[in-house]
Order: sequence, then C-alpha cells, then structure tokens
Amino acid sequence: MNPVLRLTAVAAVAAVAVVGSLYLFGGSAGGGVGSGPTITPSASPTRSVDPSQTAELIDRWLDASTWTTYVSERYQFTIGHPGTWTVIESAHVWDQATDSIDWDSGGMEVFLPPDDTISIYLAAWSVDVDPATTLAEWVQAFCDHYVPSCTDVEGMSEPALANGGDRAGTLFAWDDGMAAFFPTWYDEAAPGSIWEQPAPSDGRIYIVESGRPDSGPYHSRELIEAFSASLCIGCEG
Repeated sequence: MNPVLRLTAVAAVAAVAVVGSLYLFGGSAGGGVGSGPTITPSASPTRSVDPSQTAELIDRWLDASTWTTYVSERYQFTIGHPGTWTVIESAHVWDQATDSIDWDSGGMEVFLPPDDTISIYLAAWSVDVDPATTLAEWVQAFCDHYVPSCTDVEGMSEPALANGGDRAGTLFAWDDGMAAFFPTWYDEAAPGSIWEQPAPSDGRIYIVESGRPDSGPYHSRELIEAFSASLCIGCEG
C-alpha cells in the first residue's frame, strides 16, 4: 500500500483494535515541546526532471557542503537536509492510529525537494514505546499497516546508522518507500538479540522515512541513508 495515501480503513477499525494499536505504539503520549509554523507546499507540485538526470540531482543533494541542520524541539533531535529543500514542521505529536504515515498529516517533520524536481519526501519523528514491547513486535505492527505481505520483518531489514555512524538501527524497505528505525535501547541489547530485547520503561524509537507524496516513480536509498546518518538523537542544535 502506498504509504502516502490516507488509510481510510482506520476509521472502520473496531475500538478495541484502535486501543490496542495505541497501546503498542505509545499512542499520543510523550513527545515534545512547542511547534513551529507549518510551511504548506503546492498542492500539485510540478515535477519536470528528466529521469536520466535523477542520478546527477541526487549526487548534488548528497553534497554535505550544501546541507543545513533542522532542530526538532518536539521530537528531541537534529537532522541535516539539503539547503534548497522545504521544511514542513510537525503540528502535533505523531499518532499511529490517526497520522498513518501521511506526509501532510502534521505529525512528522517533513523535508521536500524543490517542486520542479523528483517526487520524493523524507520525514523524521519519534514515538514512545510501551515497556516490554520488542523491536520485532513494534516493526511488525508498523509493517502490517503499510505492506501487503509482511511475514519476516527481520529478514526484510538491514543495518542502518544514525548520529554520524555511532548509533545503530535497522532499515526496512517496501515497494513504495523505506524507513529506518533507531530504538534507544539498541546498544543495550545483547549481541544479536535486538529484535527480541524488550523496550525499557523510557524506550523510544526514532524514525526516518522516505516516500512519494504524489505516487511518484522514485525514492532514494542514498538519501534516506544520508538523512539517517545526519540524525542526531537527543541533540539540541
């Protein structure tokens, strides 16, 4: 399922299922302080870049000398992004049951390239995790919302890095996008056991996600890896 389409089925889910989802994902609890003004992009952005120019464009965006740093007070991190990209600041604490990875829902910090380039967005946010929930359970529940067949989350994942390579996490990819998850207890888990290690009482997962706001034809592993590497958890700018 395209992660940027609103999941209308959420409204039809029985109340007990919604409560269960909120329990697993930490609901709307936790979060941050304050929020900035929302920058609203064009409702129908024009994407005019020839596909043959995509690689050159990505290489230009990956030039670290062109990046600037965004500070998320709500989610307690900083993250880099190309200086020409638009930032859409979060308007409220992200909630699994209502935000559903919709890039314009207001629950994420969203980064968009110029309107005349490729159709892609990068987003970042964080969530509280219910104590005793394992990473495997959390990612499975996340996956079940967006991927038609999600039977082996560990097998569908690979290593990811944040904090300039000092913090480990996992990158999960599906047909229409990809997301990197960085649980705060990752480094505390015994070797090879992060998937089954229960979250501590203050457990939190930081997420960097790549998707396509208008069902565009492209998303970039290089960009999500670069955004993830620039993510600094707990940094204040």
